[in-house]
Amino acid sequence: MIEIARTEGRSSAPPEAFYRRWADIDTHHEWAVTMEYARLDEPFALGATGWLKAKGGDPAPFTVTEIIDGRVFADDTALDGATLRIRHEAQPDGDGSRLIITGLIDGPRRDEYATAIADDVQQSIETNLASLTAHLEKQA
Repeated sequence: MIEIARTEGRSSAPPEAFYRRWADIDTHHEWAVTMEYARLDEPFALGATGWLKAKGGDPAPFTVTEIIDGRVFADDTALDGATLRIRHEAQPDGDGSRLIITGLIDGPRRDEYATAIADDVQQSIETNLASLTAHLEKQA
């Protein structure tokens, strides 16, 4: 996989608060302003599958591919000839969190997709992390 996007941030909210919201797939539309919806077809677990739709995009299947309870959530979205992985990580940082979101791509058409979608993925992860951070800090 090659990295096509990355954003980092800090928050006064604890890592577990971020993880809980990332793991609650059906409510992503409440804070992920670039997403129309994301839905799991089964309970949240490693290997769970579902569908997501970015605003202005087509519905796409995804799979939960990494879970480190309370800290990390990643999902792979199937594209035509490639796979886009978005990895969310919240690490303890003093009284809050250090946040790292990465976008990675792999597959036979990865170079083509990397060129075509890197800017959109970068903007999306930045926008959504800022939105979730504001949402969680407002609740604290």
